[in-house]
Amino acid sequence: MKYLNNLLDSKILYCKKNNPDFNIKDSGLYILIPRFNLKKLSGQKYLKVGMTTRKSGGLKGRLSEHFSSNYKSSVLARHLCYDQKLGKKLGFDFKDRLQRQRFLNENCYFRVLPLKQFNWCDNDEERKKRIKILRNIEKLEIEETLRKEIRYIGKINKKTT
Repeated sequence: MKYLNNLLDSKILYCKKNNPDFNIKDSGLYILIPRFNLKKLSGQKYLKVGMTTRKSGGLKGRLSEHFSSNYKSSVLARHLCYDQKLGKKLGFDFKDRLQRQRFLNENCYFRVLPLKQFNWCDNDEERKKRIKILRNIEKLEIEETLRKEIRYIGKINKKTT
């Protein structure tokens, strides 16, 4: 629970408005938080949780990718694309990339927990070990604990959620 509590208590926020100032290139965890009452609309509190151990860009690169809402490079974009129910309730067509981008830019922010100990390294064995540990933290400690509170978790629901 240490990582979950640290993530939820983190003072490091990333939204499109502070993009130029956000330059954290470390590995770490993130949680996507809506600026609206998601609980009232769907019963969940958070939109997505994730992690990154990227070689270049780290958290800045991964979160920028999410804000770009490219269907091919962002699981979040794919989740949104199939979630026409939430999009409709909020007045967005999530099948349209520009509308997904606008939704994320105007209505969401990421709470971020940088974790330098999981940064990329050139030693293949050590790198795989770090990725595995961080993935387990994401899945077992965070996703399993918050499962009912996270809207986009696991496989993409193509039936619309």
